[in-house]
Amino acid sequence: MAETKPPKVFISYSWEDSTHNQWIMDFAARLRNDGIETIIDRWGVRYGESLTAFMEKSVRDNDFVLLICTPAYKEKFDGRLG
Repeated sequence: MAETKPPKVFISYSWEDSTHNQWIMDFAARLRNDGIETIIDRWGVRYGESLTAFMEKSVRDNDFVLLICTPAYKEKFDGRLG
């Protein structure tokens, strides 16, 4: 029987208050604990690297993209601010 690879997921979200940011970290960790390869900027971007390039690559290279759409995310998206 062929072994299947776990799905790869990129989570796109806006940095907001500490409660929201912690929720994102907990959610991503829970997905990883459930066997889903999970990518977020806090784990994948090093200081000085381009966040835009990281996001573009993550959208291309993962099986799924999860958008955590909050009013702040929508505002940034609509204004092309991040």
